[in-house]
Amino acid sequence: MMKKLSILAVLLCMALTLTSCGSRDIGECYEAAQLYLGCKDYAYAAELFEQLGEYADSADYALYARALQAVEEENFALARANFEAVNPFKSSGRYLMYLDARDEEADGKLEDALALYEQLGSFMGANQAVERLEKAIPEAAIKEGRALMNKGDYVAARELFL
Repeated sequence: MMKKLSILAVLLCMALTLTSCGSRDIGECYEAAQLYLGCKDYAYAAELFEQLGEYADSADYALYARALQAVEEENFALARANFEAVNPFKSSGRYLMYLDARDEEADGKLEDALALYEQLGSFMGANQAVERLEKAIPEAAIKEGRALMNKGDYVAARELFL
């Protein structure tokens, strides 16, 4: 059912042929921008929201759409900056938590990353990251314990294994 709704939304997006908001009613343009955002055409949605200026919450939506586009393009620094600029707008707080979890994982702080991913549930595939880290953490501990044993630090290795 969700797949059919997604396909329908994409078809509706393709059916719209807006090139600018200048010749359209501002409310129609706002709705079109919302539709493009829902269709995950973040770049075009951001352009439309930017054309609307200060209408309603268009400025926040423009930054939010740019942040979503940056996540899609894996430009996480830009995504973080834009989400921070609009937080607590929409799901920006959840995206920031997701970015924090990614950073913790990249820094090797697997337990901290796991805790953040667990809070996110299925958001952005966090549940898959939880499964991955639940396997990786014990493996990392075993590797660290073996390294301690190789250095002759049996007490620390024992503590780790326990």
